[in-house]
Amino acid sequence: MRALTFGALAVALSSMVPGTAPRAAEPEVTLRYVSTAPAKSPWGDQARRWAESLLRESQGRVKGELFLSGQLGSEQDTISQIARGRIDIGGFSTAGAQLVVPELGIFSLGHFFDSIAQSDCVLDNHLGPAIEPLFEEKGLVFLGWVEVGEINLAGKRSLADPKDMIGLKTVAYSKVAKNTWNAYKTYSSFIGVPDWPSALQTGLVDFIAMPVAQYVPSGINKVAPVYTRSASIDLPGVTVMSKRVFDGLSEADQLAIRRAQEPATKLREEIRSLEGSLRDAHVKAGGTVIEITEEQRRARQEIMKTTWPMAAETIGGEAARLMEIAEKGKAQCPAG
Repeated sequence: MRALTFGALAVALSSMVPGTAPRAAEPEVTLRYVSTAPAKSPWGDQARRWAESLLRESQGRVKGELFLSGQLGSEQDTISQIARGRIDIGGFSTAGAQLVVPELGIFSLGHFFDSIAQSDCVLDNHLGPAIEPLFEEKGLVFLGWVEVGEINLAGKRSLADPKDMIGLKTVAYSKVAKNTWNAYKTYSSFIGVPDWPSALQTGLVDFIAMPVAQYVPSGINKVAPVYTRSASIDLPGVTVMSKRVFDGLSEADQLAIRRAQEPATKLREEIRSLEGSLRDAHVKAGGTVIEITEEQRRARQEIMKTTWPMAAETIGGEAARLMEIAEKGKAQCPAG
């Protein structure tokens, strides 16, 4: 796959045969890009732009072949294959990427950042450089941040006041998430994403924390019509590549791959614009969006602070060090 193609060789030979018109060279390298994002989604659009940019930046030498909608497996399956060099590159939520770099669990800490703007600033200027070596140790090259979106509460009534959550049932997808719900005195258990609608319908759970980009398109907003913007987490994602594959490329192609990655600011802006449109569509269809007050946000943050030291211990590895870096970054990044 990474050798000179027969098409490229044919072009070279045709140029030496009189009267034979040369044709455009085929790419010398094809990189398989994976994502569980639906093909018809803003993440799918971003992946297609990446492939177009990669071909342009490499002057036609490197092609990106897209496998979207989980064609090659779940996030956990495919990121492991990238680390082994069996798949080349992909886009992942930090929740999925935790399988190979557990320290990414710190991004699931509720109200760890005072605002989305502060979160963006800390990620770009402080945590990005700090996590690169962690990926490298696992056979991955960190190429940049992407955006998953706000994680808010989908239920049948308002959950704005933390007291509204006491005694309710929800879904926990990690130990960090379970610690979060324990702090709110909420019961939690693991339930797979495909079973979420039925779990809400039957009362197995009372609410689920999820991004609006999943909430509305999936139809869960019909079962749980009240969406409480709890301002808890803005979940980032990552683009990573197999280090083995990356190291086997020329320096020019390595640079082309890095240049093809769009700025995180642009990717975030697109997803957040979509989120606003989906919330508006939900309200127009008869649903409800609850905005919490600043007082409620502070009350939630005070509850969450009790879970942060526990999270570092639960996650292990370099989590405590990354949290220290994030705390120093917060001091330099404005909340507004």
